[in-house]
Order: sequence, then C-alpha cells, then structure tokens
Amino acid sequence: MKNDYSYIDIKNALLQLDINKGDIIFCHSNLIPFGIPNKFNSVDDLCKIFFNSIIEKIGPKGTLIVPTFTYSFSKYRYNKLHSNKEAFDVANTKSLMGVFSEYVRKNKYSIRSLDPFYSVSVHGNNSKFFSETNFINSFNEKSLFSKLLNVDAKILNFNFPGTTLLHYIERKININY
Repeated sequence: MKNDYSYIDIKNALLQLDINKGDIIFCHSNLIPFGIPNKFNSVDDLCKIFFNSIIEKIGPKGTLIVPTFTYSFSKYRYNKLHSNKEAFDVANTKSLMGVFSEYVRKNKYSIRSLDPFYSVSVHGNNSKFFSETNFINSFNEKSLFSKLLNVDAKILNFNFPGTTLLHYIERKININY
C-alpha cells in the first residue's frame, strides 16, 4: 500500500512538535496504518525513516525509549504447567509492541532492559540509566516510569491512544479497581 507522504513530510511533522535537542522521548507506536511512504518499499524502510527523523530531532544528547514488552515471565509460569516454556531472552525475545519497537530493539546501539514483562529498548544518551531494571516491581519508585517523570520526559505516540506510564501513576496514587 503506497501513500502520498514522504520522508520530508515526517520530518516536517516532527518539526511542529515541542521536541528539542537533548530531549528524552518515550514512544509508543502503531506505524502500519500509515502505510509505506512514497519511494520506500518495506516496513523496515517505514521504521527507518521514523527512527532517523526522531534521532535527528533529539540529537546525540537525546534519548529514545520504546516499549519492547513481551509478558514472557507470565507466559513462562503459566506454560510451565503445560511444558511449553517461553523464557525471556533479552537479546532474542521479540517485542510484542509493534514493528517500530522491534526495529529499535534490533538496532545495535540500543540497550534493552532486563524486565521480562515491561522491557524497553533505549537508544541514545543515558541508555544505561534508563535500561537499568528493578526486578521487584516494574512500577515502583526506582522503575523506568518513575525515572521518566523525574526527568520530565516527553511522550510521543504514533497511532496509539495511551501510554504505559499511566500504570505507574495509577499505582502511585493507589487507584482501587
């Protein structure tokens, strides 16, 4: 499926956003509904132009963080009873969060956190800091989500109506469902 937009259109759209050099960006995405831009041929090309546009916008001191959630630990525990184990492998377990998330995860300069439920891949400045994992609770005061609030990170979503950061906030204010 070809669409009538280009790499320049994506860059221009990002220019209109309040994203600056050095920013920390947490990005959920669903790029497939955009279709493949003119003069590009694959989903990988689509991911590459979004990735390059974001990295160019935030510069070398910026940080891009994408969710690479797998929920592997719960699958492993449940499947243990059924002898169909799925353990989390930080280097090889695919992200369940879409093609862009998987593209960033596979980038050789990205670092993936070790959280078997809510892993993230981090690219850019402060990658080690944001990929450090707290194994006690994915949403506690030492979690990635707490760090995002403490550094005033920005949320950038493409065709995605929410953010996992809300789960951290819900726990912090003790929402009772």
